[in-house]
Amino acid sequence: GLVCHIDNGILQKIPILDVNVNGYVEQGLLGITTRGNEVFLYFTESEEDDGKVIGNHIYKYLWDGQDLVEGELIKKFPGNLSHAHIGGVMTTGLDGTVYAFTGDMRQEGKNQNFESDDKYETSVILPIDPLGDPVAIGIRNSFGITVDPVTGNLWDTENSLKHFDEVNLVLPKFNSGWKKIMGPANEKEQLSINIEGFEYSDPEFSWETPVAPTAISFI
Repeated sequence: GLVCHIDNGILQKIPILDVNVNGYVEQGLLGITTRGNEVFLYFTESEEDDGKVIGNHIYKYLWDGQDLVEGELIKKFPGNLSHAHIGGVMTTGLDGTVYAFTGDMRQEGKNQNFESDDKYETSVILPIDPLGDPVAIGIRNSFGITVDPVTGNLWDTENSLKHFDEVNLVLPKFNSGWKKIMGPANEKEQLSINIEGFEYSDPEFSWETPVAPTAISFI
């Protein structure tokens, strides 16, 4: 749960923040993004390090030039569904909107393209500051989201089960197809995706044999 500061290319020896996390399997301190002097962290908060999980939470802090202060809990995700597929990556849009991703946490609801109610916010990319409705659903798990600095469009990487890791252009109300589709879809598969308000589209690039893509960035 350590947050460290790199100043002029030099990693500072003393961490600027230490939060209590449970690091079992894919849990832990999972994501970070900034907006001006605000720093956002997504982590599996626990009562003590590797202790009882409280939840997967997003906090907003202020950077005062030396420390991260005034930590504020701004978003709660469940912490008792799964030790894996939690996601946690975040990015900041050109308009200052902060987006976060949370994985499927092994759920099978509407967000995973099943005809059942969603009890939890899973498999989504959603704005968390300011808070808004999901901009994407149907994502198995991701370790990378970013923003195109020219168009402002969101992009992500998506990790598959056995076939077809993906790179996706995430336009508003995007449905990535999980748990029905991974990789390019045939017509029959596309017809199986029918979640009102969200539209499926094929990945912009996919690997038939998984390579476990993680971060994504524009230069």
